Amino acid sequence: MEATQAAEQLQKKGITVYTIELPDKDITIYFNRHTPEEFEQLLKAANPASVEQSDSLNKRKQTLYQQEEHGFTVGYATRQYQVKGIQRGDTQLKATIKVSEDVSSSKPFELTTIDLYSSRSRHWFAKLCADLFAEPEALIKEDLAKLLQLVEQWRPEKQEQQHTEISAGDKELALSFLKSDDIFAALLTDFDTLGVTGEKINKLVGYLAATSRKLAEPLSVLIQSRSAAGKSTLQDAIISLIPMKSISNTPGSPTRPCSTKKKTRWCTRSWPSRRPKGWAALPTRSERSSRPRRLPWPPPARMPTAG
Repeated sequence: MEATQAAEQLQKKGITVYTIELPDKDITIYFNRHTPEEFEQLLKAANPASVEQSDSLNKRKQTLYQQEEHGFTVGYATRQYQVKGIQRGDTQLKATIKVSEDVSSSKPFELTTIDLYSSRSRHWFAKLCADLFAEPEALIKEDLAKLLQLVEQWRPEKQEQQHTEISAGDKELALSFLKSDDIFAALLTDFDTLGVTGEKINKLVGYLAATSRKLAEPLSVLIQSRSAAGKSTLQDAIISLIPMKSISNTPGSPTRPCSTKKKTRWCTRSWPSRRPKGWAALPTRSERSSRPRRLPWPPPARMPTAG
């Protein structure tokens, strides 16, 4: 009733009045529970022609959002946040954030990696940014709350796989090499060019195992010899003749390593690995195919020149 009476008195004096119904009875409680943006929406609903904004609202207005290859850049008023290196975990959300008035310039900035799910990290980072922008810490915390939602929603852009077309000349050259009667001699010449001399059988068998990755039943090779006999050199030379997209360098096998404790051995994909656990007799190097295969026990005979 008091609001209605006040509106009538103002209208008698020629003042246009717009009545707003707050969701909370007390205006103090309302502003403690709601943001200035929500209050402006109420004003807009009551008077759509209203265009003026307060300084408090202008400082919270989003002025920039730019999607990038490894993250995004978002701006609120004169504050810009560039987010990269987003790492998601069950209980962590880490990101590297650069903060400045202009992240693409040489203006003063803050750069750090924080866990956005950590209240302590957000509080510490808000203090740094508040000092940088000379703004209230509460305003920066609002920025970080919005930033957290954007990071949670961000997904890397799916890049279309580019298919490289083989030219007619390269295709003809490859087919002529494949059909050549001297293909083994050509391979051995390439190995000699790479600096691996001798061990003809080992080089050919290793290359055959590497190229068998295209077959339904690919081969696997285990190179076993004394220390410093050239296992890694031979392995690296063979791998260098295989397209990089077909190579995975890992410190060990993702499946159960070869072991003398079992009657069978499991090998998984044509990549280099360390000596399998349980095989303590001699150092080893292995090339494994991309399809899990159960190999017979005992292991195949040793290469004549590798030991």
